Amino acid sequence: MVIRPSISIVKTAAPVTILANETVTYTFVVTNTGDTPLYNVAVTDNKLGAIGTIPSLAPGASVTLTTSAAIAADTVNVATAVGTYSVSGGPTGNVSASDDASVDVINPAIDVTKAASPSAIIAGDTVTYTYVVTNIGDVPLVNVVLTDDKLGQVGTVANLPVGASQTFTSSAVLSVPTTNTVTAVGSDQYGHQVSDSANAFVEVALPFTPPDVAIDKSADKTTVAAGDTVKYTLTYWNLGPGGAQDVKIVDDFDQRYMTVIDAGGGTVADGTITWNIGVLLPQDG
Repeated sequence: MVIRPSISIVKTAAPVTILANETVTYTFVVTNTGDTPLYNVAVTDNKLGAIGTIPSLAPGASVTLTTSAAIAADTVNVATAVGTYSVSGGPTGNVSASDDASVDVINPAIDVTKAASPSAIIAGDTVTYTYVVTNIGDVPLVNVVLTDDKLGQVGTVANLPVGASQTFTSSAVLSVPTTNTVTAVGSDQYGHQVSDSANAFVEVALPFTPPDVAIDKSADKTTVAAGDTVKYTLTYWNLGPGGAQDVKIVDDFDQRYMTVIDAGGGTVADGTITWNIGVLLPQDG
């Protein structure tokens, strides 16, 4: 009696392209391709170890086994099926077959930078923002969109190859100190989305507006005798348009001929009277 024992195994992985540490399901289809039953068919994987044992496998029959694993790096692993045949009064032995499956681990990534020029302005000036988006991963990116949280969408890239960069600019008139953030979002061909953000700060100073400070001095008497009292009135104001700070009024007098009776809140020293006014807003006085 002539027998032809034979076995086959087909191994597949799904999905075959993943991100690092995603789960892959491996499927093993073991078939008795010979003309005699097989027993104790052991299925092993060189990376995953024992997959399972099939007690018996009739000619033409198939059994499917599965297992799952988290894969961190590109992997090719080999599955082997070994079965035993035994015929009464005939030969006894083993048959085996192997098959492999590959999994590609990809690392999509994106980088965006943002710069403002100039970075310090006077209120009402224009700032130009420059955005550079770069594909720093190992697969092409598609449908890349750059959005600024203050200025809205600033650019799109339909296809961004590995290592490629694209530059965009946008301008704005600023009136207050401003920090705004750009976010770049894109996807690889398998639908994995990646993003990155960057911000820029612009210092904005108010334009200088000078004050216009004036003062008037009058006396209640223009002719007096020695020993008489004279009342002086000082009137001051700020005609604007800007405010004045650290305002001080200093009035000097000749101590040989005049004695101050009431300084009106001022400080008398060495022939002067000083009033510290402080802040004088436009139109105040």
